[in-house]
Amino acid sequence: MANAMSLTEQDGCAEVRKGGILKFFISDKCNLGKIRTGLWLGSMIVMFAIITAAQGKGAMLVMLLIVNAIILLPIHLTISRYLRRDKPAVTLTDDALSSFLFIGKTDHIALDEVEAVAFTQDNGIPYFVIPYLVFTLSPSTDAARTKSERAMLRLDVLAPEDRGKLMDAVTARLGKEISDRPVPSTRVRDEAQEEREFNERIVAFAPKTWATSTLIALNVAVLLVMTASGTGFLQIPPAMLLQWGGNAASEVQHGEWWRLLSAIFLHGGIVHLTVNMLALYSIGTTVERIYGRKPYLLIYFGAGLLGSALSLHYSAQDAVSVGASGAIFGITGALLVAYVQHWDKLPEAPTKKMISSILFFIGYSLLNGLGHQGIDNAAHIGGLIGGGILAYILPERFDMGEYKKTFFSRSAAALAIMVCIVTGTAASAPKATIDQHRVLLSREPLMRAVKNFDDVMKEIQQVSADLSSGKLSEREADEKSRNIFAPRFRAIKDDLDQVLLHPNDPRADFVQTIRRMTEIFIEMNSMESVYDKGSAKPLPAYPKRMAQLESELNNLANQLQTQAEMLNKKGSTRIHVG
Repeated sequence: MANAMSLTEQDGCAEVRKGGILKFFISDKCNLGKIRTGLWLGSMIVMFAIITAAQGKGAMLVMLLIVNAIILLPIHLTISRYLRRDKPAVTLTDDALSSFLFIGKTDHIALDEVEAVAFTQDNGIPYFVIPYLVFTLSPSTDAARTKSERAMLRLDVLAPEDRGKLMDAVTARLGKEISDRPVPSTRVRDEAQEEREFNERIVAFAPKTWATSTLIALNVAVLLVMTASGTGFLQIPPAMLLQWGGNAASEVQHGEWWRLLSAIFLHGGIVHLTVNMLALYSIGTTVERIYGRKPYLLIYFGAGLLGSALSLHYSAQDAVSVGASGAIFGITGALLVAYVQHWDKLPEAPTKKMISSILFFIGYSLLNGLGHQGIDNAAHIGGLIGGGILAYILPERFDMGEYKKTFFSRSAAALAIMVCIVTGTAASAPKATIDQHRVLLSREPLMRAVKNFDDVMKEIQQVSADLSSGKLSEREADEKSRNIFAPRFRAIKDDLDQVLLHPNDPRADFVQTIRRMTEIFIEMNSMESVYDKGSAKPLPAYPKRMAQLESELNNLANQLQTQAEMLNKKGSTRIHVG
């Protein structure tokens, strides 16, 4: 008992009170606290983007801010439930353990009802591993519990050192109370201590992970600048992403190789960015500490470039590919290689848990990419391969003597090999199936053609009205169609001939209908007219052909109206995210 008490006297997060009561308080350094801080920082960024995107539209601004609050507040309240500072998180007496950190309705257990205690970690959510103490409770005379049950106490809101002290105290008291029954507490304490020491060793490699923080800041800054330039923040238009450097096979094959790099810093919207940056922070900090800042950046950019290069063979063939996840898969692969390659040098328990978590993330992400359109799995796989290759070559800090001795030679070899792999992969990509630059350039002539087509149709209706009211003669109307309308439709056709849309573009059928109607109008308005003897009414020189054209035109007009009603306002260029 004295041993457990002396352990806590030195710590500010745990107190010793009279009667041997131990009280543990929430730690400011816990992961949930960091998540809440990140949540508010992220919310401020989102609010800035909302205000910028609203551009003075009061109703839109209010609506978006309300939506942001509806999403943010429940998460904040849920986290705050576990970060209470007004009372101890855990209170341990000689007889019982009380805590609001118990999962479920239980907040108190009697120590004499505990049959066994075990330590476990739940990684059901990728990157967020939650440690628990699991108490097996014996059957009670209470009718509510007629068989053994378990009570789970989450430990993630306590400081790492307090977790060990709490487990030592629990072990000591359970050993005193249940001296005739074995409690698997030694293994619990040893594994927790082993994991704590291993994590402290990793953090000691680099207490501040500046490279990861800088990469996150750059990615966020790019989205903010794009948002400030007038694009939306929820979903960036594909044409804008292409202009800013999105990866597209047609553009890379035109000599714009820099897109392999620039695409790594572009994201399709705030949600895409947030998911990737959370993953980058969770994995990147560990990889940066294990390999060092410069090798880490080599892994990040090398994997990202190989992901972009492999995407040229698949997604970027007919779409714009953007996102940092190829690089993130690369550092994930590097972390996996570090643990597998140096298994014999690392503690068994945390190594097994980390490898399982990494494999789960990789498998889940790749399967999710197969099941959803718009996810660039080629970039993910390329990044994973690139990161694994680089990590296999580069030295890591588990053995600092070997690390310093081989740093330059291995780094140079890794750089040379990755340059060759990226260059070869990009150069061997098949010819792009669609010219994304031409698709982008199609926007202006398409908008001009549609506007002019609408204007000419209104003028034709006006001529018809003037003809009916007698303001215009038959001969004047005929001359107007040949001298004015025919050239106007030819100009529209010239614009439409410059338009290239992706086959899956929702406007493709609409544009095709306008193109065919324009061709018919050109032929109808250019057709010579004849006049019967003594008549001022012009007749078409080829009446059968004119009848065919008029019939087709009526059908197309009905079809165009239906297409216009159903047409959604999606972008003209497809986008794949990574």
